[in-house]
Amino acid sequence: MDDRQLLSAYLSKSSTDAFSQIVRQNIDLVYSAARRQLGDSHLAEDVTQAVFLLLSRKAARVKGPLAGWLLTATHFASRDAKKLAARREYHERQAALMRPEQAVGSDEPPWETYAPILDDAMARLKASDRDAIALRYLRGLSLEQVGMALGINAKAAEKRVGRAIGRLRAALALKAAVPAVAALATQLAARGSEAAPAKLAETIAVSGTSVAKGSLVSTIARKAGQAMYWTTAKIAAMALATVTVAGAGTGTFLILADNTPPAVTPSALPPASPSPRAAEPGPTVQSPPPVIASAAKWTNWNNGQPIGSFFAIAGTAKETVAVGIDGHIATRNNSTGVWAIQVYVFNSLVGDDPDFRAIVYANNQYVVVREMGSIMTSPDGIQWTNRASPTKKNLLGLLWDGHQYLACGDEGTILSSPDGITWTSRNSGSRINFNGLSYSGTRYVAVGMDGIRISSDSVTWTKPTSAPESVWFTSCTWSGAEFLACELGSRIYTSPDGDVWTLRATIMKTSLRTAITINGALYVAGDSVVEKSADGGTTWRDIYPISGENKLFMGLASNGENLIAAGFNHNVWAMPLSGPDKGARSK
Repeated sequence: MDDRQLLSAYLSKSSTDAFSQIVRQNIDLVYSAARRQLGDSHLAEDVTQAVFLLLSRKAARVKGPLAGWLLTATHFASRDAKKLAARREYHERQAALMRPEQAVGSDEPPWETYAPILDDAMARLKASDRDAIALRYLRGLSLEQVGMALGINAKAAEKRVGRAIGRLRAALALKAAVPAVAALATQLAARGSEAAPAKLAETIAVSGTSVAKGSLVSTIARKAGQAMYWTTAKIAAMALATVTVAGAGTGTFLILADNTPPAVTPSALPPASPSPRAAEPGPTVQSPPPVIASAAKWTNWNNGQPIGSFFAIAGTAKETVAVGIDGHIATRNNSTGVWAIQVYVFNSLVGDDPDFRAIVYANNQYVVVREMGSIMTSPDGIQWTNRASPTKKNLLGLLWDGHQYLACGDEGTILSSPDGITWTSRNSGSRINFNGLSYSGTRYVAVGMDGIRISSDSVTWTKPTSAPESVWFTSCTWSGAEFLACELGSRIYTSPDGDVWTLRATIMKTSLRTAITINGALYVAGDSVVEKSADGGTTWRDIYPISGENKLFMGLASNGENLIAAGFNHNVWAMPLSGPDKGARSK
C-alpha cells in the first residue's frame, strides 16, 4: 500500500501495522533530513522519533503527499531540537562544512557546501515544489509514481520536478555555491537519503505513540507541531522611519489611511530615535472606498492595505489595536480610518522577531504579550513601554478578570499582575502550552495543547475531574452560565464549572481559533468563519457568509459598537453589534 492508503488504515482502524509500515517507508527520508540539518546522528534519531510521534497525533491533518509533510515537520523539529539541545559543536561543524576543499577534477561545488542549508531552502519552497523534490529525489520514486502521488501524469510530473529543482537551486544560490541543475539533481538522488540506524524504525514502531511526556522527543514533537500550525506566509517589514519606544526596542512606523487624514504632527508619533536625525512620519496613502459585505453588514477595515497579519485585537470607540506576526502592531483611528503601523524589533533574538500573541484593554491601558516572554503596555496603542517579565517562555494568552491581569503560555506558564507593570510567576503544575484563559467570577480556566487546568484563586492550579487531554484547545470564554472552549479542529466543549466538560454537537467543519462572549452571546471564529450562538452554544449561526480567500480569523473583540474580527493576510473586518445579523445561517 502507498502512504495515503496506510494513513487511511491507521486513522480508520488504529492499525499499528499500518503505522509501522509508514515508518519503514519514510524513516530514511526523515532521518536524512534531520541529519543534514543537525550534523549529529544521536540528535537526528531524537528528531526522527519526534516527527513520527507528531504524525501519530496529527495524521488526520495531513493533506497531500506524506513526504512533503514529513520534510516540513522535520525542518521545524530540527530547528527546535537545536534550541533545546544547544549543541555548540554542531555550529562549529557547520562552519567547517561551509569551507570544504573542492574535489579534485570537479568544477561543481560539492554536496557538503550546501547540504547544511538544503532543508531550510526546501522549507521556503511552495508545497507543490517541495512534494515533487521529496518524492522524486529523496524517496527515489519513478516519474510515474510521483505523478500518481501528485494526481498528475508522468509527463506533467517530469515538468513539475524540473521546475521545482530549478527553484530549489535558485533558493540555495542566495546563500551558498551550488552546482548546475543537472548536477544538483544527481547529488540529491545520490546523497539526499541516508539510511537510518537499523533499530530506529523498530523503536519508533513500538513506542511511536507512547513517548513519555517531558522527554526530549516529546518536547521536540510538541514544539514542532506548534511551529507548523502557527507558521504562515509572513508579511515584509514596512520600514519607512526608525523610532525608539521607551524600553521596547526599535520600531518602524507607517501611516495608512482610508481617506486623506489631517497632517500628522510629531506628537502623534512615538518618542524620536536618539539618532542624529529624528524619525519622520511615513506618508499617507489614499485608499479606495471601504469594501462592505452587505449580507451581514461586515466592513473591511483594511481596504486591501498591507497592515499586517494578526493574532489578536482589542479597542475602544476611539481606536482599534491589532497585534501579530513579526512584532507588528497596527493602530486604527476609528474616526478617520487611519492605520498607524509599527514594527518592534527584538534585538536579542536571532532570526525573525517574535510574534505578539494577545492583547487586552482594561484600566485605561492596553497590555500585550509576545513570544519570548515580552510584555508591553500603552495608554493609546501608539506609545508603548516594555515591562519586566519573569519568563522567557512564549506568552500566548491574556485576561483581565476585573482586578488583575493574567498571562499564559508555553510549558505551563501562568503570570499575574495587578497593574500590567509588575508580574509574578504562578505554578500551574503542568507542562501544557496554554493558549487561552477565562474567568467566571469564582473559577479560572486555562486551555491549551493537550489539556485544561482550573483554579479558584489564579495561584494554585489543578487538573479537572473530567476533561479531554488529547485536544488542541485554542481559546476559551465564560458565557455567563458556563465555560466554552474551542479546538483546532471544529469541536466545542462546555462546562458549567470548568471541572466536568462535555463535547457539544455542532456541524462546523472548519478549525476554530478564538472565542468571545459579548452581551451574553457567544462568538467563535476560525478559517473564514464567524459563528454566533445566543443559547449558550446549543445552536450556531454563520454570520460571515462571505466567500473568497481564506480569511484565517485569529482574534475577536468588541469596542462597544462593533464586533471586530482580525486575522492573517491583512484582514480586519467589523460588523455593528446592534440589529439582527442579516444573512446569517442557522446551525
